[in-house]
Amino acid sequence: MNLNTIPLFSMLTERLSWLGQRQQVLANNIANVNTPGFKPSDLAPVNFERLAQDASRRFPIASSNSLHMVSGARSSGPFRVTEQNTIFGETPSGNTVVVEEQLMKISQNVMEHRITASLYAKHLGMIRTAIGRT
Repeated sequence: MNLNTIPLFSMLTERLSWLGQRQQVLANNIANVNTPGFKPSDLAPVNFERLAQDASRRFPIASSNSLHMVSGARSSGPFRVTEQNTIFGETPSGNTVVVEEQLMKISQNVMEHRITASLYAKHLGMIRTAIGRT
């Protein structure tokens, strides 16, 4: 059974991939905290709600009335890295990385990754229970 054919697992896999790539980008920002002229970057946010709606449109659930379900627009494809703006200005060397700001983003990213991985594991456990494997 390929779990990526199930819309929820496909969306969670994409979310985990996005969070992993974001962690790399944020770590790169901290690694370059003393690099002259370095500008921090971050990933452009992905609308995961739209991704879920798109998945439900590709694998529709039977309904008795067309008004019961709302279909969403297709999400954009690959993740984009964008330059961050900071309110603190830049150092004399032209670097604009604020370590505290990057560490807060990394902490948020770690928490979101744990939640997403936990949700994935819980749903996988439900499928195992449904097919009689525990």
